[in-house]
Amino acid sequence: MLFCEHPYAYIPIMKQMHLKLLAAATAISFGWLRWQGASLFTAESKGGIVDLEMADSPEKLQHLLGLWNKQVAVNNIYIDFLFIPCYAIFLAVGCQYMAEKVIRPSYQIWANRLVKLLVVVALFDVVENILMLMSIAGNFTSETLLLTRLIASCKFLLVGLAVLYILFGLFTSLVSKKSTHPGTQPLED
Repeated sequence: MLFCEHPYAYIPIMKQMHLKLLAAATAISFGWLRWQGASLFTAESKGGIVDLEMADSPEKLQHLLGLWNKQVAVNNIYIDFLFIPCYAIFLAVGCQYMAEKVIRPSYQIWANRLVKLLVVVALFDVVENILMLMSIAGNFTSETLLLTRLIASCKFLLVGLAVLYILFGLFTSLVSKKSTHPGTQPLED
C-alpha cells in the first residue's frame, strides 16, 4: 500500500540525503546549544543545563540559579526548543533506515515502536523545557522539580534506546555485509 510506506521508501538516495541533512541540523543545533550555554558549565555544575533538569530540591535549584546568568539559561532552553525536532526526527528516520538496512521483521517492529516513542520523547522534552522556564521564573514546587527530573530521565532513557538501536543496526549491517558472499542471502528472522 502506497500510503502506508515511508515517504522515501522508493527513493533510497533521497532517504540517505534526508538522513544526512537531519544529522547536520542535529549537530549544528547541538553545537549551538553547547556554545551558547558554555557559561552554564562550572566547577559546581559540571552538567550545565542538565543539572537544572535533574535538580532534586528547591535548594539545589536556587544554588544553580545563583551560579548562572538566568538569561543565558532561558536562552539555552529556547534554543533547545529548536533542537528537539532536529534530534527526534533524525533518530526516528535513523531507526527506520537501520530497520530497512538490516532487513529483519523483528527489527522493523522495534523501529516502529521507537519512532512512536520518539514522538513521546519530543513531547516530554517540550514539557520539561516549560517546567524549567517556570522554575527559573520562580514558579516551582518540590513536586514540579520531581516531575521535571522524571521527565528528563525518561527522555534520556528513550533517546539512549534509539541511539543503541541505530548503533546495533549499523553493527549488524556491517557484519551482515562481511558474512554475505556473492550468491547468498543474509539470514532473516
